[in-house]
Amino acid sequence: MLTIISFELKKLFKSKKNIFSIVLIFFTVFLFTGIKDMQSELNSDEDRRNMTAEILVAEQFDLKSKLGMDTGDMVNIPGQEGEETIQAAKAKDITEIEKKELEQRLVNVEQALKSIKSEDWENFHPAYLKVLKDEVKETDENDVLYEIQKYELRKEEELAKVKLPIIQDKTSMQSSNFLRVLLQQNVLIVLVILIIMINTEVYSREMEGNTYKLLYTQSMGKNKIFFGKFIAQLIISMTSVFLALFISFIFCGVKHGFGSAVYPYILILKDKMVCITAWQRNLCELSMIALIIICTCSLCTVISNAVKNNNTGIFINICTTGFLYLATSKKFFESILYVIPFSYFNISSVMMNVSLDYHFDKFIKGQSGHFLNIPFWYESGYDLIVDPKINFCNGMICLTVISVVLILIAYKLFNRKEYN
Repeated sequence: MLTIISFELKKLFKSKKNIFSIVLIFFTVFLFTGIKDMQSELNSDEDRRNMTAEILVAEQFDLKSKLGMDTGDMVNIPGQEGEETIQAAKAKDITEIEKKELEQRLVNVEQALKSIKSEDWENFHPAYLKVLKDEVKETDENDVLYEIQKYELRKEEELAKVKLPIIQDKTSMQSSNFLRVLLQQNVLIVLVILIIMINTEVYSREMEGNTYKLLYTQSMGKNKIFFGKFIAQLIISMTSVFLALFISFIFCGVKHGFGSAVYPYILILKDKMVCITAWQRNLCELSMIALIIICTCSLCTVISNAVKNNNTGIFINICTTGFLYLATSKKFFESILYVIPFSYFNISSVMMNVSLDYHFDKFIKGQSGHFLNIPFWYESGYDLIVDPKINFCNGMICLTVISVVLILIAYKLFNRKEYN
């Protein structure tokens, strides 16, 4: 089998079209990385910290007003004009216990504010965690903000353990986070089309020129020929994609820092908030990319064996892929989306929506009938209407099963009697 794999790899690299497609794979990854890198400059980690500081200043202003303290040296908070006079009047009516609670909250806010300005993360996270706990206590459970605050609280609990700087998860191009940002784009569908162009001819070119018969004269079985070709196309596709991602990883690390492998991400699993680290998340994302490549190669193998013509095979493959991707994006097959591999191409969205039948049942239903997944919206800014079945666990199962089925179909086609 190693002989046929080596032979197919050499043959693939002899094709100028394949070399061009491989170059385009690198160009696509670098292009999308560059686009996201420019966007990250507009919404940087520093902006996230400044926004958090502004929230703390507003909280400080509010607490001082409630306590009847002087806020004259503070910058006016938008929407709070005249609030000081109102709160000062109310301050006379608060009990001694309430006053002590407000004073303690003010201490926590000021400690968090001081720490974030000096980037003292070891002291910032414990103080900010107390601030968030106070906010959750004050919020009604029926309030739409309640689940958002619980989500933020859970995330801050994990950050307090590792004492890492807060980053802008949605846009930060630190190496530990860049995959999450890159895979928000439709970059995968472009890569899949390029992979199709490389892989379709592995079988169809043989069928088109009847050169496959020459292989059968060699001292190896048809099984080895089939799987040797399949493994060769996987090696080319995966090496191209992962090498391009690795180069982008190094670029982001040099420019923005490599980040931390233990930076926490909060996901929803079986109605519970769970934490995974950056390296675990990246491993999940890379695993899904690998399965998408395998699934794409399997589809190419089926169609190229069926049509026996290279150009026709490429055309049918691209049309099939494009149609199913658009159909799943537009929710045309909503009841069976979770069993269609193309539903999992937006990996960042899939990773944020890892819930299994998880809903915030206190919230209004969306147009499609699904409840709004608030943490998903709050963290990623994507489509508010989310199918809870489109999650990482189901994605891995779906892509694996479909790949195996397609490989078996392709194997059956390759062993048809007319090829003997």
